[in-house]
Amino acid sequence: MDLPFQINKWKRVSLSLSLVATVVTSSLAQYDKKELQLVVSPKGGYNVLQFSPDYTREQGTSGFSLYKGAPPTSLIYQNGNEKTVHPLPIRAGIDIGLKRVNYHTDRAWSILLGADYSQQLFSSSYDNSYYFKGYSIVSWNAYVKYFQVNAALTYYWSKLLSRSGSDGLFLRLGTSQAFGVTYIEPAVSVNEPFTFNYLDTGTGSVIQRRSSMPQSWFIIPEVGIHYDNIEASISASVPLQQTFTEQHTFYQNNQVTAINTIGYRLGGVYGTVRLMLPVARFSHRRRSVPVAETSPPLPSSPVVTKSPAPPSYNKGQVIRLNNVYFKASSAELLPNSYAELDSLVKQMHLRPTLRIRLEGHTDIIGEARLNQQLSEERVGTIQQYMTSKGVESRRIELKGYGDKRPLKRDCPPPTGCPENRRVEFLILSD
Repeated sequence: MDLPFQINKWKRVSLSLSLVATVVTSSLAQYDKKELQLVVSPKGGYNVLQFSPDYTREQGTSGFSLYKGAPPTSLIYQNGNEKTVHPLPIRAGIDIGLKRVNYHTDRAWSILLGADYSQQLFSSSYDNSYYFKGYSIVSWNAYVKYFQVNAALTYYWSKLLSRSGSDGLFLRLGTSQAFGVTYIEPAVSVNEPFTFNYLDTGTGSVIQRRSSMPQSWFIIPEVGIHYDNIEASISASVPLQQTFTEQHTFYQNNQVTAINTIGYRLGGVYGTVRLMLPVARFSHRRRSVPVAETSPPLPSSPVVTKSPAPPSYNKGQVIRLNNVYFKASSAELLPNSYAELDSLVKQMHLRPTLRIRLEGHTDIIGEARLNQQLSEERVGTIQQYMTSKGVESRRIELKGYGDKRPLKRDCPPPTGCPENRRVEFLILSD
């Protein structure tokens, strides 16, 4: 089923027409294929730009400012011990949801629900460093971790970057709620009262929790590109409030010299890669209503030369088409199929009473249900092409047999028997 679809040859008829007065009708009847997918979506992101902490001076001079450069990894505990940590500002999670695809319009939408695990790094530089148990303290580091629950709605555009139909752009709008915000080192929840005491000989600082939000809400606009089931995007995780604040009291010779607070906002700008893996598909095709047919006026004095009579057909005759190709495992016609189909369209125009039934067949490799669906979609695509060339859809019936009528059965994979993959047309009336 996964090899290019080629259909065996039927006899071409050479037509010689100098000028023919014809009545050309047009019909816009088409098949709209839609598919509902149940998707599982693992994802991973990196915090490329975080929101800066908010510094507030309550008493005395400013005690710190934004740390420049990468956050330090050497942490000093209250007992004077040193520890090296290497946290990363990452986000990882998984979503599940539904994706609705319209193959006729190359548009799709999805709704996703899921959960994430995130880490973020904050570092503030002390304006005046001090010594604590043999160390020169130059910065205060807040490395936190938390979980999120998410919901998002996405709209997709395809065939914007190429004609393949498998790539394009998407726009997603989501919301999330963060909970369980905890310092990575030391492992203390920001929702619990705590005090970090870094006083040595009456000089240093005391850090206390000032306030916190048990849950933090975010709005998340996101824009990106997709290719097949892979998405790459840039998103802004915008918090609706500060998540927690700390109060820093600075001492010099046992005297308070300044009281400052730091307000932390989680989120920021993330680069994200996501997989949209369909685990179940539910598809159907719907024939659209044809528009009224119109006929252009005939010339007043046409000059018509005799042409060879079109071949005679017998009711019940089955004829195989030739040189009709589809994209592998797809109902998308390849351009080198058009000449063969145009020849059939000419015969339909020359014989206004000719009615046919397109019959699609696949090989016996693969799942029978998917083979059946593929055979139906391919004859539907051929009918759509012929109606776009002016053949009335009522003159073309459709039938997909899947792998039920193979010409050969001894067809070991992976090549199978190419002759089983074919489209034929049955003469219903001449």
